[in-house]
Amino acid sequence: DADGANARRVFDCVAPCFVADNPAWSPDGRTLAFVTWGGSNPATLSLLDLEAGAITTIVTEQNPSGFLRPRWSPDGRRIVLEHQTWTGGADEQIVDSTIGIVDLDAKTPAFTPLTTPEMWATYPDWHPTGDLIVFSTRPWRELDDGPSNLYTITPDGAGLAALTDFGPGETRAVQPTWLPDGSGVIF
Repeated sequence: DADGANARRVFDCVAPCFVADNPAWSPDGRTLAFVTWGGSNPATLSLLDLEAGAITTIVTEQNPSGFLRPRWSPDGRRIVLEHQTWTGGADEQIVDSTIGIVDLDAKTPAFTPLTTPEMWATYPDWHPTGDLIVFSTRPWRELDDGPSNLYTITPDGAGLAALTDFGPGETRAVQPTWLPDGSGVIF
């Protein structure tokens, strides 16, 4: 409950699962989208029906790739999320990051990228009307002083537009979230 009472476990991430993360409520509040990954196991985007306790794996990606930060479209028919690729091994590093859409109404749902890997797109969030997605960029090879900016894109991958224009060593725009009325972005 919102007051901290009545906590209950809804998913056990047990071996071979290493991490269950980034839960996101469906618009109707009945389902959680979440991601799992770890070790040599495939990364997944899954849905948990809270009433039935049933888990449905929607998309699977083989290691060393994985999903992060799923967010439901306002109509509950699509999920936008981040996809990362890593080098693997002991010195594991991120190679690239894209954002994309999973259409839950598709016969075989799949991750469809909206951005190119070179853009390093991350932290996507749906506009309340469902016609726009905000995200930030992050130059992973320049963690401390590289620029990070906000962009919007339409769910079909068109209309890419920059919202900020910070350079190296300047403010970093990260982790954007639309205001509930869609009039602005918190970051």
